Amino acid sequence: MLNSDELRLFLAVMREGNMLAAARRVGVDHSTVARRLTNMEATLGARLFDRSPRGVTPTPAAFALVSHAERIESELLAAMSSVAGRDREVEGTVRLATPEAFASHLIAPRVAELRERHPRLTLELASESKAPACRGGRRRSP
Repeated sequence: MLNSDELRLFLAVMREGNMLAAARRVGVDHSTVARRLTNMEATLGARLFDRSPRGVTPTPAAFALVSHAERIESELLAAMSSVAGRDREVEGTVRLATPEAFASHLIAPRVAELRERHPRLTLELASESKAPACRGGRRRSP
């Protein structure tokens, strides 16, 4: 069975017209492109490119494969786009209890920017004018 890496290299060769440019385009060694194409041809039982000292020439089999490979590439890109970054997206409700001065002077002026960067985040601001009670610490004797 063909894999997406082989199809990506095949498309790069078709688009670039030679293996060296295709190798540069995808960031691999020229020998890797040649080896993967040879593997593809063995898997398919068909020659995809005629090789010569001047480069490669696509065969009728390559032209038959190219539209399928482009559709697969398109579907893979769409799948990646629809899923990418989902675990990094900030969402939910955050309740922030803070002194009133801190809320009004530091937090409130930046809420619009926060909403723009994280539209699925809800911020609940609870501010109090009195200082919060001390919990769990030792009291000093007068």
